[in-house]
Amino acid sequence: MQRAEAARPGRVALRPDRRLPIDPASAATALLLLPQVRRLVLGEEEELPQPLLPPRVGHLALLLASGALSGIVVRDDARGRRLLVRGSTRKREETHDLPPDRKAQERFYIDIDALDLEQWERLNIYGGAGSDHLTSFLEATRESLAAAAARRLRPRVADISAADVAALPPLVRSPLGMQGPAVVALRYALRKLGRVLVVGEQGCGKTFVALAGAYAAGCRRILVMCPPHLAEKWAREARMTIPGVAAIVCRRPQDLERAREAMNRGRPVVCILTREAAKLGYEERPAAIPLLGPRWWHVWSKDCDCNAATLDRTTVHLCHCGRRRLIDFDRHADGTPARLLSCPDCFTTLGKQADAVLPTRCPRCGTKLLAAHAGVGPRRYPLSRYVARRMRGVFQCLIIDEAHEYRSAESLQAAAAMRLAGAIPRVVCLTGTLLGGYASHLYNILFIVSPTFRRRFDRREGGRARFVREYGLTAVEQRPWQARATRQPLPGVSPAVTPWLLERGVYLRLDEVVRLPPLQEEAVLVEPSPELSRAIARLHRLARERLGERRQRLGSDAMALMHALISYPDLAWAGEEVMDAGGTLLLRAAPLGDAPFPKEEALVGTVREEVAKGRPCLVYVTYTGSRDVAGRLQRILQDAGIKADVLRAEAVPPARREAWLLSRMAQGVQALICQPRLVALGLDLIAFPTIIFYQPDPDPFVVRQAARRSYRIGQQQPVRVLYFAYRGSAQELLLAILARKAAASLLIEGEALGGGLLPLSEGDTLAELARLVAQGAHEDPREHLRRAAEAAAWAARRAGWDGPAPEAVTPPPSSLGVQMSLPGL
Repeated sequence: MQRAEAARPGRVALRPDRRLPIDPASAATALLLLPQVRRLVLGEEEELPQPLLPPRVGHLALLLASGALSGIVVRDDARGRRLLVRGSTRKREETHDLPPDRKAQERFYIDIDALDLEQWERLNIYGGAGSDHLTSFLEATRESLAAAAARRLRPRVADISAADVAALPPLVRSPLGMQGPAVVALRYALRKLGRVLVVGEQGCGKTFVALAGAYAAGCRRILVMCPPHLAEKWAREARMTIPGVAAIVCRRPQDLERAREAMNRGRPVVCILTREAAKLGYEERPAAIPLLGPRWWHVWSKDCDCNAATLDRTTVHLCHCGRRRLIDFDRHADGTPARLLSCPDCFTTLGKQADAVLPTRCPRCGTKLLAAHAGVGPRRYPLSRYVARRMRGVFQCLIIDEAHEYRSAESLQAAAAMRLAGAIPRVVCLTGTLLGGYASHLYNILFIVSPTFRRRFDRREGGRARFVREYGLTAVEQRPWQARATRQPLPGVSPAVTPWLLERGVYLRLDEVVRLPPLQEEAVLVEPSPELSRAIARLHRLARERLGERRQRLGSDAMALMHALISYPDLAWAGEEVMDAGGTLLLRAAPLGDAPFPKEEALVGTVREEVAKGRPCLVYVTYTGSRDVAGRLQRILQDAGIKADVLRAEAVPPARREAWLLSRMAQGVQALICQPRLVALGLDLIAFPTIIFYQPDPDPFVVRQAARRSYRIGQQQPVRVLYFAYRGSAQELLLAILARKAAASLLIEGEALGGGLLPLSEGDTLAELARLVAQGAHEDPREHLRRAAEAAAWAARRAGWDGPAPEAVTPPPSSLGVQMSLPGL
């Protein structure tokens, strides 16, 4: 009894001389949760996917949460005790009744518990009340947990020596840091498994690792599918990685044929295919071909001498080319053979009438029954289809860059990527942010790289919908005037997908490659002027009233209100007006004059200080539509004597964006203003060591990508990322939400897997912002940013990794201050 009283909160003390209060039926149910028990008792054959490499600490937390490591025994070095660990993730439905509406939404609940085998105490590690001990628990059990995980999961590549790295084929440039072990692991995966996923932090050299790994695996004919503005960069990277390579950017079928000629001459060839060239083509409509309708059809060869006019029409004939033909045609009333609409591949008859309604796919073989629609759409042939039909077997390896962008179920670029992946035997998927928030975002990537996933969630058997239903979250809303409830997906993915992500995954961080200067993220809170402070408070009061009138339903009206609260402090010179879908005025704020506002003055002061230290600045603005914030900031900075320029999407197309940036850097631009989405993918801007988010972006995916544009290989100055916000405004609340959720996702939601398994999407961020505004809450983002930095360092550690970590050498930057290659020039 004394022991029970002395137990700490969150612990259940059990006396060792008493029986455990466990019902036999409950014990049997718990045992059946273990995969090894299910295999022995129930005869189940399904095995856990085998990871490619030993997991990081962040991976171990996810594996515990998924239940893959339940039942292992670890040693707690801090207490000197043995612990039996169990983890689980369950889905629970929460109902919110706001009469007359009813809304139910699902949430994941993660529990990680341990049983002290010496003191018989049950420890709530994560998920219960007061269970904030996950970091300290994994620190104390890291080595024994890593060893137990290795025994349970049996990584395919458990040890990479310096000799393995030295045995790689000669490359134009040598790998840096952990790039060498990553190339060795990638070579093994391509040779033995065929498909592999490379998830790397922005700037860690994924391009180099993919090209070097494919070349080391023996692939000399490589096809790359990438965004249009990165095509020339991929060609440059290929020439600086593979000796004697012919790097060809393919925009037409003639370019692919030119690459085929280079292959025939024995040169290594890397073909770069932009996703627009791969997907865009002529418009199609359902069509079939009119064929004679025999039961067996003969495909004529050039030297075939079969003549239907001289053959007996009642027997089956074989010509010397070996194909069979039955002369038993359907006939018209006049006795002439009838031509029926048929599939061009299997010749299945699709209709008896010439005007029959045609399906878009053959019901027998699944062939698409589509033909060009004359006069509609561009006159071009999709290069992905050309490769799949005319060059099948030519390419040995496909590299899909920015693979997370091909996550849609219906988009043309996703269809092009899936078509190429089906036509080329080896595939490497590259991404820096694996997940944007929803379970459906993972389906295409997992379908391409994981055979165990393909067997379980086949596309032809409704696998995508079943995967989203089992591993994603859904909200159901029933309104009185609706006959059926509305279902919509919610952000969130179950940690149970972790074993599939580790099965073919190579994970790389920037600090494992080179020793870079420190990265510091700061929240700069600016005090608004009294007039602006009163206007912000009035807008918040109006927004709370409108949310209350609508019972705080977080629909499109609430989203519009939140965007107004975020943007108005920076647009006070223009005013604000928000209307709902029916044209009713929700809120209005009058303009406050054209004089510089406190945040603009703070921006000028910060940029002037940084420029005086030789540090050009990259300034991100979110709202660049009808009210041009970027143009106003450019004018204010130029009036202060700062050379500023604006990158606009309509003025600089993606294919010319890198060249435009190079020209502006050569001209000595001191402040570059742009929307973060324009540079969030692929561009390397090490010439700007200071990044300023003048307006916070509500999409954490964009923020995560854009914040690392200059923290890349070749950077020699400390990098500062500044988040500007007015104190007491919705901007400060939004920064706190983004930083808080980033810290939580780094701990348990899989930052080590590239972006987190449960991050917020833009809509979910604005929904939480609406709830906090309605409650009048306040949060300080600075503490959350500090916790996120600590969590990032914790989750990145490689527990149990025996491979070498060669001393990183910082390469010199290019003459223009922009990273020209990975690793940098």
